[in-house]
Amino acid sequence: MNNIHRIIGGATALAFIPALAFAQVQLPADHVDLGIGYEAGALELHWHVEEPAPGVEYAPDEAYAFIPLSSTITRPGGVAWDFTGALDGETLFVAPGTDQTPTVLFLGVGSEEITDGTFQSDSLVFSLDGVTGPGVFSLWQTDGFGTPTAALSSVSGGPTSFSLTTGGHAHYDWGFTAPGVYELTFTVSGTLVGETLPIADTATYTFAVGTAIPEPSSFAALAGLATLALAATLRRRTV
Repeated sequence: MNNIHRIIGGATALAFIPALAFAQVQLPADHVDLGIGYEAGALELHWHVEEPAPGVEYAPDEAYAFIPLSSTITRPGGVAWDFTGALDGETLFVAPGTDQTPTVLFLGVGSEEITDGTFQSDSLVFSLDGVTGPGVFSLWQTDGFGTPTAALSSVSGGPTSFSLTTGGHAHYDWGFTAPGVYELTFTVSGTLVGETLPIADTATYTFAVGTAIPEPSSFAALAGLATLALAATLRRRTV
């Protein structure tokens, strides 16, 4: 009987822990923002869908950003691009901040939900706290001459924070040096008007480069199949 209990416990854990950890909705290949809100004295990070379903929001761990393997650039030459972690001529997988296409996520950073005069200087600080994944993550904007301005980078010594204007909206290039699943942890902070100490919110966002994560319904089906298989095994063992 103890052996059967151990089998049940182990099988249940195997069947349901992945579902709890990875059951996330894939964001549409359209206009989405990493949204910053403020309510009841607290900042709040989330996903905010602009198109095709304006106003739909997800908590950071409820959805993930998918970047197809076809969405790439070749890293230009010059030290100005060293923050990307790629060598000259190497491939970067990118969600572009300048050209919106029907098949690639157009991802911005939006603070439109925060009214002017809420934070001192109408300003927030957006910081990169950590990156887990198979490669380097970087965030940048490029001017009309093709010169990049790095905002964030997981390269040693790269920029780890930048300033945002509240009530605003900006787009960036989101770059990754290798396919796979990345977990990016960000903190947004600011000081309210009339206060001396800043407030902040920290959240972890999932980015899947060329690797789609199964939808929650798929995980439920897999878990159901695992449960049925376990039941059949136990019946055979107890007959």
